[in-house]
Amino acid sequence: MQQCHDDMRRTIILGMDDAHAILETRLGKEVTPDTINNYM
Repeated sequence: MQQCHDDMRRTIILGMDDAHAILETRLGKEVTPDTINNYM
C-alpha cells in the first residue's frame, strides 16, 4: 500500500513515465488523475 502511494506521488510530482508505467502494471488498469483522486 505504501509502495503504491509512493509510486503515485512520484508520478504526480515528477511526471515520471517509468513510475507511471510501474503503477499501471501493479494496478492492472489505466492510471489517470481521476483514478488517483478516487483512490486517495
